[in-house]
Amino acid sequence: MDKPKTDKLTASGWSTIALAVASLSSICSASTLDEVVVTGSREGTEIRNTPATIHKVTEKELTREKPIFFGEVVNRIPGVYVNNLGAEQHMASIRQPISTQGVYLYLEDGIPVRPAGLFNHNQVYEINTAGIGGIEVIKGPTSSLYGSYATGGLMNFLTKAPSQEFEASVSGQISDRGYKRADFGISGTSKSGEQAYRLSGYSFDQSNGWARHSDSSKHAFTFRHDSDLGSNRVLKTIVTHTDLYSQMGGSVTQSDWISGQIGNSPQTFTFRDVKATRLVSSLEAGLNQGGLTTFTAFYRNNETNQIPSFLTRPNGMGRTLDQSFQTLGLDVRHRQIIGESGSKITTGLMFDQGSMRGNEKNYTFQIVGGRYVNRSDFTSVERDYKTAFYNAAVYSQADIVLSPGLTSVIGGRYDFINYDYTRLAAQANLGVPSGTTSYDGFSPKLGLVFSPDSSVSYYANLSSGFAPPEISTRYGGSTPGTIAKATTFSKEVGVRRNVWDGRLTWDFALYELDMKNAVYSNERSTNYNSDSQIRGTEFGIGFNVNKQLDIFTSLSFTDQKVASAQRNGASRNFAGKFLRYAPQGLGNIQARYSFAEKTSLSIEAQYVSSYFMDEANSVEYKGHTLFNARFTHSEGPLEYWISARNITNEKYAEFATVVETPQGVRTNSYNPGAPRTILAGIRYNFGGK
Repeated sequence: MDKPKTDKLTASGWSTIALAVASLSSICSASTLDEVVVTGSREGTEIRNTPATIHKVTEKELTREKPIFFGEVVNRIPGVYVNNLGAEQHMASIRQPISTQGVYLYLEDGIPVRPAGLFNHNQVYEINTAGIGGIEVIKGPTSSLYGSYATGGLMNFLTKAPSQEFEASVSGQISDRGYKRADFGISGTSKSGEQAYRLSGYSFDQSNGWARHSDSSKHAFTFRHDSDLGSNRVLKTIVTHTDLYSQMGGSVTQSDWISGQIGNSPQTFTFRDVKATRLVSSLEAGLNQGGLTTFTAFYRNNETNQIPSFLTRPNGMGRTLDQSFQTLGLDVRHRQIIGESGSKITTGLMFDQGSMRGNEKNYTFQIVGGRYVNRSDFTSVERDYKTAFYNAAVYSQADIVLSPGLTSVIGGRYDFINYDYTRLAAQANLGVPSGTTSYDGFSPKLGLVFSPDSSVSYYANLSSGFAPPEISTRYGGSTPGTIAKATTFSKEVGVRRNVWDGRLTWDFALYELDMKNAVYSNERSTNYNSDSQIRGTEFGIGFNVNKQLDIFTSLSFTDQKVASAQRNGASRNFAGKFLRYAPQGLGNIQARYSFAEKTSLSIEAQYVSSYFMDEANSVEYKGHTLFNARFTHSEGPLEYWISARNITNEKYAEFATVVETPQGVRTNSYNPGAPRTILAGIRYNFGGK
């Protein structure tokens, strides 16, 4: 078998997407060309003047769609796929395979949610999504401004700004699968206009759902305060706290998958408990003509305690995985406009330092009737350590207007990252001996954008990124890890266009990623370095057919292959094979019809092509197409909605893999997706317009 069977057209697969293209209802552009984004330059810039593939999910879209999981909206962006592992846990694919590796950067108002060295593919569950007013997504390396882990792309979650007038809302949602959620928000500005605030939050509870051992709950809030200090100075302070508890049902076996027992988890005691607090205070000051200086101080406190399902072994042995960290950081930058052309230079310094504590303990359990039960007390310590770390960086970007409509962007960032590891366990065989490791990297960027008028934008971009090994990867075994830092070089060209007075908006991008020492995990869950080459095409169209009907579609095609033999102890050579977990095609189409100003119906199809589950390309997940719908109606301050996900009750996997024991026994494993789910909600709005 040489390649996934993505060329099979079925009524629920590519034929759905092809029909969308043929009818010009294709490709979802999340924003228009005059939409302002901040992620590409760290300051508000129109998308048409940004030489990068960037998309924005707006506050209007979030308010309309009311997602309970952020993947419901970002999966409409070409080339982006985020799976849903339950309780807001997830894995992402942005121009790369579906992965748990640190290849994406998640930000909140431009500040990384987690520091370098402590990546977690689930970390969006540490964000209060009820307090978010927009999501910006950049595909491809963005290390030139934001540093490590932005080798595949980033997502910047923008906190919702305070309102000019007093407004408040409360809402409730309930599903037929045991999900219950309540949201609240209150916002306003003082009469003087100098003080503004917003408090928002939500709480959900999932119990007695379709899958065994899948109960969960989360409580989250964000408080934002904006203060106008006068003399061109504004102080913005944000505090966010999240508290998540989730049972970990994990995956199901091949036999349960084939027989349709998708909720038949063997787990009974595994869980994850996460508490995260972030405080960010940012002072913007216009200290000179054409200049803007920003001082941002930030603090993080995170505690994760878990008995994970992925560390329960069929031999009746398991391990805990507890981790906590605290950090303090400072980002100082200055933007200076030069001359009358609009050229500008942004230069900054960043320092992020902290300490983490890790502790792992062993336990035993019994397997009775295929279920894991009777967990013992902890039998021994596997690992006990702490690590002090810091990340120091300097960055600069020049946006040079060469002529009207033609702008070049030149930038780069130098990072130095240091880990100071201390083994706390007394026994000599428990973990890596104490030591210090450092990494550094320079990440350049060169871009060119040509926008002759407000209806079109052509761009080209060369960029590079790097990611150091995780602290757990470096120090997580009995001997120091040998994983090298990963680097990425990207080439892309694209065009954004709107016609017919903006009724038809489309974008198109071609890209190539050359990855050196990319970190992958083999079927025995051992990390290794390997080179890879990824090429792809992305395009999308948003079509306003008439006053009632809007149609949006996104499509992406990618070719992702191993370019070298595995290194660092993994001897098997899969050069030329397709990367596992890499769908060759993604597609989304949504049609929204407004019956009246206050009533609308939207229907959506989400397509994920087949992909290989193993490194040898011998086992394949067939892919899936899901259909969703949402009906909304408002009446005065009241708003009602009902949504249906997976309308056809498709049996599908959010993630599918092959695992192999040290004895060479291989098995297929599936994280099943939810069956058809109906959710209804109501919201009451106070004040406002």
